[in-house]
This record gives sequence, C-alpha cells and structure tokens, in this order.
Amino acid sequence: MDDFKRFKSFIDDNNNFKLEDRLRDFIHMSTLGIIDLKIIINALQTQSFDSVYAFMKEEDLLRHFAYLTNADYVRLDYSYSDVSPFQISHNVQIHAHSITEFGHRFFEKRNIFRVKESEYMLSEFVKDLKVGVKQNDYMSYFNSNCYLKDFIVFDFS
Repeated sequence: MDDFKRFKSFIDDNNNFKLEDRLRDFIHMSTLGIIDLKIIINALQTQSFDSVYAFMKEEDLLRHFAYLTNADYVRLDYSYSDVSPFQISHNVQIHAHSITEFGHRFFEKRNIFRVKESEYMLSEFVKDLKVGVKQNDYMSYFNSNCYLKDFIVFDFS
C-alpha cells in the first residue's frame, strides 16, 4: 500500500507536462536497455563480442550480464578482473554460456518497437494515470487499461 501512496503522490505532485517528460525519459531508457540486452544475446549466439564493445563499456556489459542471468535469459560462466575504480578495462572472459528458452523468446519478441511506439501515446498515459490514482479499485483500473496494462507493477510482498 505504501508503494501506491508514493505513486499517487508522485502523480498528483507533477503536472501533465512534467509527467510526459518523465515517461518519455523512462521509455527512452527502457528502449535503450532492451536494445543493449538484445545486442548481448546476439553476440552470445554469434560468439562475437566486437559489436558489443562498439556500443557499450565493459562495466555496462557486466551490469547487463547480471540482469540477463537474474532474469534467466542466459546462463553464463564468465570472469573479469576488477583491480581499481579507475581501471579502464575489466578483461571480461566468457568461458561458457547458454541462452535459455525464455532468453530466445525475449530475443525474438518485437518489444523494442512496442516500447518505442508507446512514446507517441504519452498524453494518453498521463491522462489515464491521473484518472487511475483516483480510483478505489486502482489495481483493476490499471490492469484493464489498454495503455497501462503491465506498465505498472505494485509490489505488495
């Protein structure tokens, strides 16, 4: 319930233009994140990391490895050297890998386009967010709304 109170406060405290800007940033960063993850999975499939290093730094690669393994998209046996905070290269070595069925499905989905296209619907998102936080049964509202379904997750654990 605290999640929803903070979320409601966030929605109420920001005007429509500010919310649109924040959603635009969120969608942009999500799109870039999905692209990075798919570049890494493609590199694992082709066993060529040249394309990865053209797009991201090693510390970003390590962060994405953590996400991919925690989400069970891939299983990796890798090592790297991390000697100091000012180190430029971590010398990432992949010893073995496998892409799970879940990872293959993620790679094949057209979710990049769906997320990117949602940028054109920002005013609709904001309008529905403003209405949704005023609903008594907000969970039902958010889960049945075509724009917001699976867009917001509340953790009640």
